[in-house]
Amino acid sequence: MYLIKLPAIRNDRHIILSYKEAAKILDNHQVSQNRQTADEPAIARLKKLEVPEFNGDPKRWPMFFETFKSLVHNNSNLNNTTKMHYLAGALKGRALDVCASVVPTPENYVVFWETLVSKYQDDRLLADIYFSQMLDFKTAHQESAACLNNFLEKI
Repeated sequence: MYLIKLPAIRNDRHIILSYKEAAKILDNHQVSQNRQTADEPAIARLKKLEVPEFNGDPKRWPMFFETFKSLVHNNSNLNNTTKMHYLAGALKGRALDVCASVVPTPENYVVFWETLVSKYQDDRLLADIYFSQMLDFKTAHQESAACLNNFLEKI
């Protein structure tokens, strides 16, 4: 037997219950709290957002930049120490090499971020990469939706 206090369930009285009875009451209480009323909006349980990795590929920069900026950089609830950990943890390969000369400390977070932005936030470079990809694309030998779809996926 267990002595438990159930203020929200039994008007703040102590009740002696068996373990099974207590578990059943607590489960029912939790289920009733989780039920949605007609006036409450539905809240979806979304997958936890993760900061994507960035390896220095300029084609992947725009997605990384916007995601990191919205999840971490512009998040006023995070201090520079936390932001630095997220940023350093997200960088791999060439992107990490770009910042090799900057010591990853909270004080250098802004320098670290701005170093990446100055290197990869280059619209001309991206345009050149995409244009080169289009020029290198092989001519389709037949007109079909599959060939057009293949072209669109590669650019």
